Amino acid sequence: MNALVHAATLCHPWCMKPYQAYDNPRKARISTASRGMRIAHLTTRYSLRFFEKRKEMDGKLLSQKLAGKVLVDVGCGTFNNEMVRFARGFGVATYVGVDISAEDGARNCGKIRVLEKCGDMLEFVSRLPPESVNFLINGIDFLGCNPEYLALMVGELTRATPIGGIIFGRGSEPIEWKLDKSRKFRKRPDVFRYGYESDSFLFEKTG
Repeated sequence: MNALVHAATLCHPWCMKPYQAYDNPRKARISTASRGMRIAHLTTRYSLRFFEKRKEMDGKLLSQKLAGKVLVDVGCGTFNNEMVRFARGFGVATYVGVDISAEDGARNCGKIRVLEKCGDMLEFVSRLPPESVNFLINGIDFLGCNPEYLALMVGELTRATPIGGIIFGRGSEPIEWKLDKSRKFRKRPDVFRYGYESDSFLFEKTG
């Protein structure tokens, strides 16, 4: 068993409740859209590539945005120790991974709390409290095949991200393109020290 997981202290399952407290007025529409997206989100390849690029990112900027905060990994796949290390390296207080291929669970991994939720990405994000978390998104490029699901997802990501908060990742072009057109976000290519990679992105919410 992975040493980080083995050393973890399991938490009570109710610790997920604060992150699912919002009664979304669009929940019926979201539920209908989610039923059409029952796909296994295989994102490990993208997540590992993003982890490998961490030294090429502006660690000071990411630490300013993420230290002591909650980071939600949308479409996290199965438990990914590298992404937990990534989050912990920037001072994240709580890492929440959601995916239909994840396993429900909670653990303390050193100084970071790790929560995993098996479920649909959109339904989970839609119940997050307004302006409450930052988002990491890797390998969610298949959303372009479902325009309604994509539009709802971007809307909910926008609602749940605080002013000054960030949405970042790679290999998720449909979401990246939508955010790039939004007046509520500005693209931050300066976070990548060696240039803005074609499939990596970071957006900061400004309004």
